[in-house]
Amino acid sequence: MKISEAFSGSYLKAADLPQPRVLVVQSITKETIGEERSSKPVLRFIGEQRGLVLNKVNAMEIAGWYGDDTQAWIGQPVELFSTTTFFSGRQVPCIRVRRPAVQYQQAVQQAPHMLVQPVQQQPQQLQQLAPIPPVPFDA
Repeated sequence: MKISEAFSGSYLKAADLPQPRVLVVQSITKETIGEERSSKPVLRFIGEQRGLVLNKVNAMEIAGWYGDDTQAWIGQPVELFSTTTFFSGRQVPCIRVRRPAVQYQQAVQQAPHMLVQPVQQQPQQLQQLAPIPPVPFDA
């Protein structure tokens, strides 16, 4: 048994992302988080049980791609990856987001049966999506 799995919690953490993952936004809600009981936005993804508590950096990054209205984020792909940041004078693990370099259809291949709900909720938005060309990888 891995202790990290025994205390996995309701939210994603950097250790949960040994490799970057492209996930599709299912919903965004405000939830009461932590000991200070503060209300924070939480992204939920298709096919993922745990949510991502949004910090200002990640929220503003996603808003830059998909707009300020979080309802427009539903059905959109987001790539999560693990990195580090400075917090209280020391470097700590964190999760960051980036816009995936894959087409929308490729991002939802992991959960095609779940795609019906976001498409029905946001048909005008999904029709406006232009394919994002793949980025060549030179090793």
